[in-house]
Amino acid sequence: MSTAALAARLSDFGLTIATDDQLLDAFSQGNAGEDLTGNRLNRYGFMIEAILRIWENTHYQYRIDVYDETEFDGQRTSWRNALQAWTCETLRIRAGE
Repeated sequence: MSTAALAARLSDFGLTIATDDQLLDAFSQGNAGEDLTGNRLNRYGFMIEAILRIWENTHYQYRIDVYDETEFDGQRTSWRNALQAWTCETLRIRAGE
């Protein structure tokens, strides 16, 4: 996947969340560390899984030199900020532990 295609995917994903009230609520509440149950927990979990798959692809592209160190460092910062927003408890619940 090219960097342009990856950027388009991220943009589409963000737009999907922003324009779907149920997804936006689940994402906002999950990121705030609120307790999620049922479909709301599932929505949040699927969004996190999708984001992690996109990140995996980005890392792969970095490993094959599509991204240079400066570009990838920006990704690392973005990932660090996002991971700090996601609570370990929410991820643990989603993993079924």
